[in-house]
Amino acid sequence: MSSIYQAVASDLRGNRPSRGNPIVQNDRSFRDDGNINEDIERQRQQEAHMRKQLRMEEGGRAGGYNDRQQIATKGNSCAEAADGYDDFGRRISNRAGDKKQRAQAALDRLRGAKIFHEGSLTRAAMGMKGFSDEFESPEHYIIDITYKIWEQRGLQRIRDWYSDDCPVKTPMSSSVGVEPVISGTQATLDEFQDRHLLADDVIIGEWDEGTFYSSHRVRSPAHKSGAGLFGPAPKSPQPVTMLTFADCICRANQVVDEYLVRDNCGIAIQLGIDPAEQAKRMIDNGNRDGAMAAEDLVSRWSGEYFECGEAALAAPILAAYEKRFGALEGLASWQEHYDRAVRFEGSGHHLSYGFERMAQWDAARLKGLSDPKFKVHHLIVKQTVGKPVRVAMRWSLTAIHAQASMFGEGIGARVALLGVSHFELRDGKILNEWCIFDELSLYAQLLVKQRNWHHQRQSQRLLRLLRIGDPLPGALLAGNPGVESPGAEVLGVVARPAPPPTGLDPDADAVGGDALAPVAERHGTR
Repeated sequence: MSSIYQAVASDLRGNRPSRGNPIVQNDRSFRDDGNINEDIERQRQQEAHMRKQLRMEEGGRAGGYNDRQQIATKGNSCAEAADGYDDFGRRISNRAGDKKQRAQAALDRLRGAKIFHEGSLTRAAMGMKGFSDEFESPEHYIIDITYKIWEQRGLQRIRDWYSDDCPVKTPMSSSVGVEPVISGTQATLDEFQDRHLLADDVIIGEWDEGTFYSSHRVRSPAHKSGAGLFGPAPKSPQPVTMLTFADCICRANQVVDEYLVRDNCGIAIQLGIDPAEQAKRMIDNGNRDGAMAAEDLVSRWSGEYFECGEAALAAPILAAYEKRFGALEGLASWQEHYDRAVRFEGSGHHLSYGFERMAQWDAARLKGLSDPKFKVHHLIVKQTVGKPVRVAMRWSLTAIHAQASMFGEGIGARVALLGVSHFELRDGKILNEWCIFDELSLYAQLLVKQRNWHHQRQSQRLLRLLRIGDPLPGALLAGNPGVESPGAEVLGVVARPAPPPTGLDPDADAVGGDALAPVAERHGTR
């Protein structure tokens, strides 16, 4: 017997002829002499040769596929191989190339597809040229400086991370420079001493090599334990959760421009404070932004328009907002742009699921508005591997408050809603939405304009009585310091003011928006 295998086979077959082993052995010395093994081996060799020929046609040593395993050398390269890399990043050169060249080729392909793996881009590509090396990415920069300023109480670091002339704009205030930022941060910490700032999301738009735009959604659990914007210190700490959007333009390791909106109305509601009373308190404490004209508020909220990413992906968002805010249309017109399982978080400490409750939120806040003018001031569409499409949008809406609503009387004055929204999409529809505008700002605008409106009506009635010579009621005189004493003799003491504007009825219950336009303009400057 030539081998133990033949001896075993002879014993098992009872001296019957061999059938041949169809399995190709690793050691050829153990293979049978049958034709089946030779046919299989021949077929495998032919297939390997064909694969090699196909790869050779791609260029390089056995083509790009084999280049990932073996470095090509000039001696056995395909003569017609060109220098560089193909569309799939496979080397077709007769040289190995260097890592920097391959990385740049991969980056160009990713930028062309507008899909980014986080942590895979160069600092310049992320808009971080000129930033400190301690920050690895724009997201790291925003989250880290927020943590160090607020939670580590590094308020003096604001001087390092905010430019000397940085404007900070909110729906109810504006400031320029570092000192107001420091004092405002300290005031908030005095009122909410254990405030934590948790990053729900940071959506980044790369402006240029040294500038990026950040839209930061911040969730802040805290307790009101001190005196401040929301009144005196409570007897025992009161828990709240704040939702804030901070849109920052960052350059040279500093924030150079910031737009900030916080759900202040939601904070008041959690503390058991009536939002209208909170707005009145802010006005009584000196806030005058409610007296600004709606157009001036929008102008302050606008800035340079910025768009980043594949805007076509945001089409359902833009269409939905044009219908909801731009046309003030109801659920039937915009629900096609939302996933049926939509999760919606809105100002006023609102959270709901599905179309119906979201439509109720719209109806409560947009009731009474007419002649809307909706604008988008920035749009970032972010595609990141492993995450849904995310979109950040800063926007404004001006409209005439013609009828009574949750915010106040219908006085025909034009008001402004200034907001920021974040979205997540699924299969081209909105699945998650966060929509915040400062509702206290709208309360304040209407309170100031109502006061002006009632004062104007009172003045018009006074003028009318003066023209016809009737005695003046004591209530009117008490509210008009220009009238010295009651009685008919006042007509000879006080000069008669000019007649009221044409078309303004002093006895009407409500007036049109155009009639109050001159008053709004006179109060348009802080």
